[in-house]
Amino acid sequence: MEFALATLTLRVDELARRVGIRVDAWEVEGLGPARGAALRLASGRPMLLQELQFPIETGASSGPDVWVDATDLAALGVDDFLTEVMQALDVGRDAVDWVQNASVRNEAACRADWARAYRQARDRGLPLPDFPLSNSDIEPPIEPPAV
Repeated sequence: MEFALATLTLRVDELARRVGIRVDAWEVEGLGPARGAALRLASGRPMLLQELQFPIETGASSGPDVWVDATDLAALGVDDFLTEVMQALDVGRDAVDWVQNASVRNEAACRADWARAYRQARDRGLPLPDFPLSNSDIEPPIEPPAV
């Protein structure tokens, strides 16, 4: 499950020139045209740069959002993950317009646990769990039946 980590001040084309990544275009349902790139960091962790056209055109955003896997964010934490992203993109802290609050680590863990429980239930044809409001709302993972 993806989780917002930060918003950058540099446009996706500038980042692409800096580190030699290919920029793709797609449509985000309900949000319109987007451009960006999916990357794998040196650690192997995935990330997505997503620059939505509308916020850029209206001045609501100055650059792409950085999306990461909730499981990785919960394991690594905001600051360490952001450092890894900035190194991969060859940018400094001044290129960060917004960053997720460090206390979000627990929420990321909650979402990751829910996503695992959802996939297990879906794959087994069981009722799907509701999206949790906190870690205490998550049922433990479904154990496979004893054979």
